[in-house]
Amino acid sequence: MVEATRTVRIPLTIPDDRRDDLHQTRPKYQHCQNQTVEYCWPTAPKQPDDLITDKGDVEAALYDQLRRDTDGLHANLVQKAIKDATSAVGATKSNWESGDRVSKPDFDAADDPSWSMTYDKRAATYHRYKVSLATVNGRVEARYVLPRKLDGTPYARYVFDRRWSFSTSKLVYDSERFWLHAVMKRHYTASEAVDESSSDTHSGDSTRVLGVDLNVDGPPPRAVRIPAGGVTADRHAIGPPANETAEGPRVALVRPVRP
Repeated sequence: MVEATRTVRIPLTIPDDRRDDLHQTRPKYQHCQNQTVEYCWPTAPKQPDDLITDKGDVEAALYDQLRRDTDGLHANLVQKAIKDATSAVGATKSNWESGDRVSKPDFDAADDPSWSMTYDKRAATYHRYKVSLATVNGRVEARYVLPRKLDGTPYARYVFDRRWSFSTSKLVYDSERFWLHAVMKRHYTASEAVDESSSDTHSGDSTRVLGVDLNVDGPPPRAVRIPAGGVTADRHAIGPPANETAEGPRVALVRPVRP
């Protein structure tokens, strides 16, 4: 059995009177991320192994306290925030082991209004035309913004096709609008993998990001910046001196790809 994964980037319509509910959820999620980093990153670490990166151990140590600290935040969002931050520390540890100059991950990007939160099927209910998201003020229902003609779009190929199912995905705010980066998964048998080995709908070992492009003939949509949690070298960085100047917060640029 082979698993294929696609990430479909879908713009969302949020009711005007519910947008603040999502923005009010973010600070509590961010608190969990930052407290996790504080736990995983001891004072003045001397070597990569000083960093704590075992997600199970970190959650066991922090979950109960963070639940008390963030009353109203969905339990699964607490877990996902812990996992996000532990993953960021783990990535930093890997970079340090590779000889890169690293610094402590920081989720407080005061000069960057964009943010993201991770939702699985316990904190979100995914439908083919809408998604229901847990917030500190109850559930918010967001509808997908789709082109009039769906044929040939990533939405039709992966979201509408019931052979593909929703997996843990990200809610992204790019400082202007909300997006769902819907992660779609499908399992292939060996024979299906052979039959579709040359098809765009199958890839056993890669994840592609696809945009639901509402303006196919116009300019490509602006890239969405997703804070990745890590920061590049600065005056507090650990490791060998870097030849280049500090770059500021490290982000992942997710660009839509036309099918």
